[in-house]
Amino acid sequence: MKHIFRISVAVMLICALTVSVFASSVTAMESHSTVSSDGSCQVSVNATIHLDSAVDNLTFPIPGNATGITLNGSRVTAPKKDGVKNLNIKKLTGGMAGDFSLHIAYNLPEVVGYNEEGLLQLNVPLLSGFAYGIESMKFSVTLPGATEVLPSFVSGYHESSIEQSLAFQTDGATVSGHSLKPLKDHETLTLIMAVSEEMFPQSLVQRQDYTPAVIAMAVCGGLAVLYFFIFLFSLPTWPKRATQAPDGVGAGLLGCVMGMQGVDLSAMIFSWAELGYVMINFDRKGRVLLQKRMDMGNERNDAERRWFTKLFGKRNTVDTSSRGFGMLWRLAAKTPAGLGEMVVRYGSNTRIFRVLAAGIGLFSGAGLGLVMGGAAVLKWLVILLLAVLGGWVGWHVQDVAAGLFLRHKRKLQKSLAFSAFWLVLGAFNGEFLFALWTVLALLAAGMLLFWSGRRTPLGRACRGQVGDLKRFLRTLSKEDAARLSEEDPDFFFRLAPEALALGVDRQFAAKFGALRYPACPYFTDGLDANMTALQWNAMLRKAMDAMDERGKNLPIENLINRICILIGR
Repeated sequence: MKHIFRISVAVMLICALTVSVFASSVTAMESHSTVSSDGSCQVSVNATIHLDSAVDNLTFPIPGNATGITLNGSRVTAPKKDGVKNLNIKKLTGGMAGDFSLHIAYNLPEVVGYNEEGLLQLNVPLLSGFAYGIESMKFSVTLPGATEVLPSFVSGYHESSIEQSLAFQTDGATVSGHSLKPLKDHETLTLIMAVSEEMFPQSLVQRQDYTPAVIAMAVCGGLAVLYFFIFLFSLPTWPKRATQAPDGVGAGLLGCVMGMQGVDLSAMIFSWAELGYVMINFDRKGRVLLQKRMDMGNERNDAERRWFTKLFGKRNTVDTSSRGFGMLWRLAAKTPAGLGEMVVRYGSNTRIFRVLAAGIGLFSGAGLGLVMGGAAVLKWLVILLLAVLGGWVGWHVQDVAAGLFLRHKRKLQKSLAFSAFWLVLGAFNGEFLFALWTVLALLAAGMLLFWSGRRTPLGRACRGQVGDLKRFLRTLSKEDAARLSEEDPDFFFRLAPEALALGVDRQFAAKFGALRYPACPYFTDGLDANMTALQWNAMLRKAMDAMDERGKNLPIENLINRICILIGR
C-alpha cells in the first residue's frame, strides 16, 4: 500500500508540473515605445503566445485611444470596450493550440499631460490586461531628450508595489527594464514619469489655455442663438400650392423674400425680360448684351425700378461683360431689397447674428493655435493667423443654405470646401472632433441665418408662397406640364426665370419632355432652332452664368490689376 501511495503522489506531482509547464501564457514579450516632442507615442509590441488548447475569440487588448493599428504588418481595426480596444488574434492562431508570434504596432496621440499637482507627466501604458499571464517581459521607452529621472509604475494587481517585481534604469533618453518574475493574467501596467516642459514644446503644455477658447465659442454660439430668437425668429407657414411668385416680387427678389439674401441681378434681368422690359441677346462668343425695350414705370416696386435705372441709366444697351456691370452685380448681391412691409423694424439685421456665429470659427482657430504651440512669439503669431482664418471660415460656411435652397451652388461648394479644410486642419492637429463640432455649429448657424428675419404676417405669407412655388416647380407632373403648355404656349418661358433663381430649373424643364419650342419671346441666341425645354434651359442657364461670372471674377481682376501696378512701379 505504501508503494501504491507513493506512486500515486508522484503521478499527481508530474501531472501538476506538466500543467504548469504547458499552461497557456505569453512566454516572452517586448514593448518598445518612442515618444515624440508633440506628446504622441509610437508603440511596437512583439509577443510569443503559447496556447495549450484551442481558444475561440482570443483578443489582445491595447489602449482605447490607439490609432493606426497593425497586426503582423496588416492594418486592422479593433472594437473598443471598457476603455480598451480588443484586437482579435484568432485569425493568427486559427483556433488551434501551439506557439504563435505577434507583432503589434499602434500610435497613442497623447501620453503627456498635467497631473493633479500641475506638473507635466508622462503616462505610457505597457500592459492593458491580456487574458493570460506573462512569463517574461522587456520594455523600453525612448524620450525626445535625455533625462536622469527614474520612472514609477502602477499595476492593476499590485498598484505601486509592482516595482519590486521589475528591474529598470534610465540611460540618456531611454528608460528600459524587464520583469523579475512572471506577471499575472489580466495584469495592467503603466509607466509614469515626470518630464520637463522644455522636452515637449509642442505637447499639451499649452492646453491649459484651451478651455477659454471653448468657453468663448460657447458664448458666441449662445449669443447668436439668443439674438436669433429675440430679433430674427418668425413662425413658419403651412405649405400650400402656389403657381406663381407673390405680387410684385420678381425672380431677382425671391432670395430676398425667402432667405434675406441680396438681390440676384442676373435673375432679376431675366424676370424683366419675361415681362417685356428687356431683350437678352446671347452671342456665340458667350457674351450677353441687354437691350432695353421700354422704360419701367410705377407698375413695378421701388427696388426693381432703382436697379433698372442703375443698370441702364440713359443707355438702351448694356454689355454684361463690362466692368461697370460687374460692380453693379456685386453691389446688388450685398443688398437685400424689396422687403418693404414684409419685415418688422429691426427684424432684418442678420449681420449681427452672422458676426456672432463667425466668432465660433474665430475662437476655434485660436484653440487650434493653442494646441499647435511652439516658441512663445511663434505661438502667438500662429494663434492670431488661425483665429483670423477661423473667422473667415466661420463667415463663409454660413452660406451653405443659400446654395441648398437657391441657385447659388458655388456658395454651397465653397461652404463645403471650407468645412472640409477645417476638418483636415483639426485632424492634422489631433483635434478632429473639436473641428467637427465647430463645422456642425457653423452649418447649423447657416441654416438659421437663411430662415432668419422677423416677418410681418404679409412677409410670412410671401416667404411661404415662394417656398410653395419652388415645390410646385420641382414636383410638377408631366401631365400637368403638357396641359398647362397647351393652355399657354409660353408657360415654360414664363416661369423659367423663377425656376432658375430657385435652383430647380433642370427638374422643371425635364417635365416638358420632347415638346419643342421654336423661340423664346425674350431671349435670342442667333440659332433660331427648335429646342426642347431642357435644351432651352441649358441655353438660358449658360447666359445667366455668363452674367454671374463678370461679378464673381471682379475681385480677382482687381487683385491682378493692383499687382501689375505695383510691379510697374
